[in-house]
Amino acid sequence: MNRYPFPHERLDARHRAREARQLALAFTATLPKGFGDEARQINNAAASVVRNVCEGAGRWRPAEKVLKFEIAQGEAAEAAGAVQALLDVTAGDPATAESFLALMGRTSAILTGLIRHHRQ
Repeated sequence: MNRYPFPHERLDARHRAREARQLALAFTATLPKGFGDEARQINNAAASVVRNVCEGAGRWRPAEKVLKFEIAQGEAAEAAGAVQALLDVTAGDPATAESFLALMGRTSAILTGLIRHHRQ
């Protein structure tokens, strides 16, 4: 049986967000003991980016799409800021962190385009 694709399955933002989430999980796995709260925050925010991109894609009204994409962008900034703060104290693998930041930055840029498109 063939299934119909969901609207979010076509979005590059969703693909990049999923990749970034995998990197978030990999980065937080390199954190030393005592950084569990930060790891949970990063992983929750990265997962929220994916969920909000999907939800926004499934909305019909432009204002609702924009709201969900804005929430996703805020979560992306939260996850990125938390990773950067950990790099400041030399916690976690820097190479994985930089890969995560690059992908989450790309996701954020795509979301900016989606927000602008649906505001018109």
